[in-house]
Amino acid sequence: MRALFKVASAPPPTLAEPAAWTACFTEWLGLCLVKQPQERSGVPSLLSHPFVRMTTTLATAGVAIDHATLEVTRRQVLSPL
Repeated sequence: MRALFKVASAPPPTLAEPAAWTACFTEWLGLCLVKQPQERSGVPSLLSHPFVRMTTTLATAGVAIDHATLEVTRRQVLSPL
């Protein structure tokens, strides 16, 4: 019960070392942690933020790289000696 009161009454959490994170991530996190729902950015806005778009692009690129690596490995394993 005490934790619920603290969440509601304390300021939003902050990063221990903000300099260790990109400004883009710090901004996005701040938008997510606005306590008042009417002041908080909506889902479409948060999903279209440059941090999420960049992360999605990197994740997609990572999947493409993983598939390419898997294909090269598969060819090496299946190729005749």
